[in-house]
Amino acid sequence: MAFGVGLLVFLEKMIDEKQWYKQGTDDAFLFNSIFLIFTGIILIIEPDFGQTSFLLGSILLVIIIFVVSYRYLNWFYTIITVLLINSVPIQVLALIDTQLLFFAALVLIPLNIVILKLVKKYETFDNYVFINCFKYIKYVACVLMYLSVSLYVIKESAYQLLGVNEIPLQGLFLALTIIFPLILIALGLYYKQKFMLHSGLFLLMPTVATVRAYYAVMPIELALTLGGLVLILVSYFSIKRIQKNDTPFTFEANEEEDLSNAEIVIIAQQFGSKNTEAPNDKTFGGGTFGGAGAEGSF
Repeated sequence: MAFGVGLLVFLEKMIDEKQWYKQGTDDAFLFNSIFLIFTGIILIIEPDFGQTSFLLGSILLVIIIFVVSYRYLNWFYTIITVLLINSVPIQVLALIDTQLLFFAALVLIPLNIVILKLVKKYETFDNYVFINCFKYIKYVACVLMYLSVSLYVIKESAYQLLGVNEIPLQGLFLALTIIFPLILIALGLYYKQKFMLHSGLFLLMPTVATVRAYYAVMPIELALTLGGLVLILVSYFSIKRIQKNDTPFTFEANEEEDLSNAEIVIIAQQFGSKNTEAPNDKTFGGGTFGGAGAEGSF
């Protein structure tokens, strides 16, 4: 753990002196330092890697990686932070009773809704440097909420943890697996939020795969062919429909989310160009050039 802390101190020194940023070397130092720190924490808490030690290590790691994500604006550690935050209540439920994991969605969905509300609160122009981190947080939160109600995830977890093939309320979980992506798509269209729309469209794929795995209605070859044709047609007509659209959904580039020149805009506003008058070195009269030799001299 001490070596990991030393790597982090060295990284800070190099960032300050050599301006290391997104050069690969800084990521290597950062990843290795966090791995060594986490390994040292686990070894100190409990050498046998029990459930309690893993829970305590996860809580400590959430704090550490949150600080790292905030300091270094690292998208990978931002995703890890969200995953660890969601893993803490799951581990608590597992410690209480393993069967409570079937109802983890009752905890994970409200938790991720709170995370999305916090992101919306702080997603302002003043915090534009965190824009990429906020984007990953929103997508990961949507996927985690879906996984908490996914029939495939719940059945496979029940088989691995309890050794059972049937779960209670299987029909309810199947319905939620199908409805949840549709709800995301509807909310994305209603609130004009692209991350909800994109997440819902993406989650349709595992939804179809889940239904196919448990309730196959046609051969896989025919299903893939028909599905591909439908997607091509929907994509084509959607692009034609919104190619020149004045609503928030359009096929054109979104200039509002392009913050690549935000720093230039801010600097230009703070240090705007000042109008200065050009010096006038041409004086009329006398014997200068401007006076055309009024006193007899050129």
